[in-house]
Amino acid sequence: MDIRLPRKLKILSYYLPSLYIVGGYVRNSLLELPVSDVDLAAEYTVQELATALSNTEFFLKDFNKKLGTVKILSREDRRFQAEYTTFRIDSYPVNSGAHTPSDVIFTRDIEKDTLRRDFTVNAIYYSIDTAEYVDYTGGIPDLYKHVLRTTQSPEKVFSEDGLRILRMVRIAAELGFNIDKETLDGAKKSVHLLKDISGERKREEFLKILRADRKYPSDRTKDSEVKALRVLDEIGALEYILPGISAAKGMEQRPDFHVYDVFNHLIETVRYCPPDLRLAGLLHDVGKPLSVQKYGNMHMHAKTGQEIAKKILGRDGLKMSNRDVNKILRLIDTHMYDIDGLTSEKKIRMFVVDNLEIINDIIALKRADAKASQGDASATSVSAEKINKVYREMLTDGTPLAYSDLKVDGNDLVGTKIPEDKRAWAMRKILEHAVLHEDCRTRESQLQYLRGLNYGSN
Repeated sequence: MDIRLPRKLKILSYYLPSLYIVGGYVRNSLLELPVSDVDLAAEYTVQELATALSNTEFFLKDFNKKLGTVKILSREDRRFQAEYTTFRIDSYPVNSGAHTPSDVIFTRDIEKDTLRRDFTVNAIYYSIDTAEYVDYTGGIPDLYKHVLRTTQSPEKVFSEDGLRILRMVRIAAELGFNIDKETLDGAKKSVHLLKDISGERKREEFLKILRADRKYPSDRTKDSEVKALRVLDEIGALEYILPGISAAKGMEQRPDFHVYDVFNHLIETVRYCPPDLRLAGLLHDVGKPLSVQKYGNMHMHAKTGQEIAKKILGRDGLKMSNRDVNKILRLIDTHMYDIDGLTSEKKIRMFVVDNLEIINDIIALKRADAKASQGDASATSVSAEKINKVYREMLTDGTPLAYSDLKVDGNDLVGTKIPEDKRAWAMRKILEHAVLHEDCRTRESQLQYLRGLNYGSN
């Protein structure tokens, strides 16, 4: 099967005979999946490459002479970009799980270059000149068997970069592949290498794992994010990403509300969450074990869950942005709101206003929580539907949802007797009254309410 290549690659190969494309582009082309990054390899050193491409439309940037890598771009087509690497042999400190090789030897031998790659399906080379495949590790048969396997012994491959353990899980989940038994066993033996991987690198892989079913949607990848979480747990990797989550294993819950223990409930919640909420879903009940330990029950698990999640996601963990961390903490904090469905409509209206920017996420998480509690995709959340109903009514009945929706603003307070330090309080009182009273939604009525405020009692 010939691979459809960017036109510029054909031109590039004129200046660089024996040029190969390798990696995900070849793999995905053979699987008839979308392609993106163009990774090239050949025997030319970076300096030889620069000489060969001088006085052509192509130019180089981001040189790394030690690793033999460089980006190739075209002056005539700004969309074209390829990453080039010289054939090489990499050496790593023994069992370090290091990310960058300590020693690099350039080689003219493509087979030796093959062995530095992670998985056989990523080590298939395609000659741009001859349209022939070079496959020393059996990547093509593995592709058609839907198997992910390391190019060499798993222990050696993972020892070169511990993050490859997470890449293994991600790639298998995105493609809907099974992981070769020897490779999986090797990952278990090497999982300790993840402790030395930075939080940023683990975060990037893990967030992709949580969206794995959306990368190349098909019957093969349905619920692959849930299967991936099970694999991470099986090999012991999940605890290196979300330390403390294992404490939820075997923790039983009230059988009239839950069919799973806490750990499996968290995993199942991911199944029913939209992709952007899956991490919040995975952590929403993570505080239950600590709540039981500290308070003797689960009633405070939203509070203890925030404590744990902050450590997992923050600067000592996955190093997520403050904005993302705070959003997840708020979702954990609010996921139990009105759990019995008995909260008054007035309180729910103010809850919507106070959480407006994440209200749809709160509703979605509550729905996922309910489905996972019963193990039933048709299960509903009384609380979620009640909040959703009130919110939809607020969108259509003229309710001000934010200060910007009021008919008055801070300028209207300037000429009043309300002290400057009470003006934020006054605006809040107007918003609350307008949210709860339909007759306070005109400018005149809001000004009248403002004039009647007793700021001295605040």
